[in-house]
Amino acid sequence: KTAFEGDFLVTVGLKPTFPHTGLGYLETTGEIQDGVFKVSSFKEKPDLDRAKEFLAKGNYFWNTGIYVWSVKTIFEAFAKHSPKISQSLEKIFECIGTEKEKETFLKVYEEAESLPIDTAVSE
Repeated sequence: KTAFEGDFLVTVGLKPTFPHTGLGYLETTGEIQDGVFKVSSFKEKPDLDRAKEFLAKGNYFWNTGIYVWSVKTIFEAFAKHSPKISQSLEKIFECIGTEKEKETFLKVYEEAESLPIDTAVSE
């Protein structure tokens, strides 16, 4: 609901129960509404001491890598943070429903920049 009503990129975080070094963390700055927090930064897999710090601070969540967003919002994020990916998507959209759709999709897919969503938008 938050993702669609507020044009937010939403990620699902889990409250950590121990200092995990195999997961990334979401640092939050405050609750927007019940159970929904503003993420101020993403922290990649920390060493044990940093993970203990995150747990003690209480405003960090494990990053599950689960995201929710509207098409409009994610495209705006790509345009802002990953212009090459945005340009690739534009080429595909221009050909949807035309005879060149499949050919264009395959060509763009092969040439497109390959980045995880965490790197392309979230970080």
